[in-house]
Amino acid sequence: MLIEIQSDVFRTEAKDGPIRPTIKFKKGLNVINGSVTGTNSIGKSTFMMAIDFCFGGKGYAKLENVKNNVGIHDINFAFKFDSSATPFYFSRNIGEPTIVNVCNFSYEKTEEKWSLDEFNKWLNDQYNNATLLSFRDTVSLYSRIANRENLDAIHPLRYFNGQSDGDSIIKLLKLYNLFDPIIDSEKDAKLASEKKTAFSDAQKYDFIPKITKAKRDNNLKRIAELEQQKEDLANKSEKGLLELSSSQADAISKLKTDLSVFKRQRGKLYNKIDILKKDKNDNKEVISKDFEELQYFFPNIQLKRITDVEDYHKEISSIMNRQIAESEKKTWNLINLLNEQINVIEQKIAEISSVKNVSKVTLDTYLGLDKEINQLKLENEKFEKQNELIKESKETAEKLSSDTMEQSKKLEGIINPEMSKINSKIFGSNVNTPEFHIETSKRYSFYTPNDDGTGTTFKGLVVMDIATLLTTSLPILIHDSVVLKQISNESIEKIFEIYDNLEKQVFISIDKDTSYTDETVKIIRKDEVLKLSSGGNELYGFQFTLKGNEKDD
Repeated sequence: MLIEIQSDVFRTEAKDGPIRPTIKFKKGLNVINGSVTGTNSIGKSTFMMAIDFCFGGKGYAKLENVKNNVGIHDINFAFKFDSSATPFYFSRNIGEPTIVNVCNFSYEKTEEKWSLDEFNKWLNDQYNNATLLSFRDTVSLYSRIANRENLDAIHPLRYFNGQSDGDSIIKLLKLYNLFDPIIDSEKDAKLASEKKTAFSDAQKYDFIPKITKAKRDNNLKRIAELEQQKEDLANKSEKGLLELSSSQADAISKLKTDLSVFKRQRGKLYNKIDILKKDKNDNKEVISKDFEELQYFFPNIQLKRITDVEDYHKEISSIMNRQIAESEKKTWNLINLLNEQINVIEQKIAEISSVKNVSKVTLDTYLGLDKEINQLKLENEKFEKQNELIKESKETAEKLSSDTMEQSKKLEGIINPEMSKINSKIFGSNVNTPEFHIETSKRYSFYTPNDDGTGTTFKGLVVMDIATLLTTSLPILIHDSVVLKQISNESIEKIFEIYDNLEKQVFISIDKDTSYTDETVKIIRKDEVLKLSSGGNELYGFQFTLKGNEKDD
């Protein structure tokens, strides 16, 4: 338990007055007592925030008026968990609230530092909190201090403004160790919800088409039309097309495209062969008999010179003929290679399908129809998938709700009888008891039958907190004067008697103590750990207005 708190900024007489002695705590009730006149801004609520700070809270470090008027400072504190054990000494600085310094008994900081998460886990272990809640989730709700958001007496499970009833119910079930049977249902419901959301987001950003029921129905009509067009096309092509799958038709279309290219190349090479043959024929030798006939008409012509020229032409012609022959040979080689490729492609087409004599245009038309059908079917599959995800999300949510309600009845069976016992101690058995009911997995109600007055609602809040303290591993209660001042003096006396007999620690702040009953005053005097008042006895030795309204964790 928390056994003490100390800070060099806790002063008396003035801001720079004497440092307050270390403030000691005990099990059961610990009272922070304000002035008899009810003077505000003396530090009661701020001190309660400092206590919460010792239990791993962050709210005290967020109080701007404290930082502005007092400055950055340390809060030193100690815990002890066994009567014979050595206390554990720590210090937290509001300028570095996520660090917890390990100290010696004089609050001299050692080299050992813990993160706030490590410290809270340590507290969780020391208090033997075996619930599914973190330590802060366990104690934060029940640290009811002015300016925090957990003071709604009609919604006593609300940690902060805007928290859903469903989330509050889950946390309470975890605190009572009743959530284990719901874990799998919660995981399934969460996963189903996330999948449905992810699918909706993908449609929102056009990663997948958004298909409505009307669009699905239109797709079905269009698919029927396209199937009929496919069948008509197949009928004109000996029905072989109907035996083709989309992938087969696509493969055949591509093969036929390649086949067309190779055949065009082969045709060009055949044309080249024809040209080479013509060149070869045009390059025949001129025989000497032709020259003799020429001499008959031109008696003085020099045949030798003509023959020499002709010999040169023959040599040129021989070279050209060799080149033509080589080119012709290469061309025929290319034609043979193309013929081999053409044969391979035609064989592949035959292997894929027995469809014959189908033009590429027909095949491409068939393939286009098939692709459109597949695209429309894919869109409809997305529609069916969306409906499947919606159904899964609904069913898992209903299962979670059913399991939650089953466990909630067990919870009501624990907390309502305990509240009834506490209420009877305070008022007797004839006064209506606060009732807590979980109406659905997302909504609860808390009320006192036939009495909705402010005092009664806050009395109900206190009764429920005490009942929770007695029936769970919750280690502490912190009730600021803002909670208690709404309740009648007679009721306060009985509530203080219950506080005083608790084994766990309760920290409360009050003022105007002389206005209470004599028995209440006796309890206050006995359990008072800090007395605050105006005129130099404020928490920091001087008065300033506290306006901080930060939400804690």
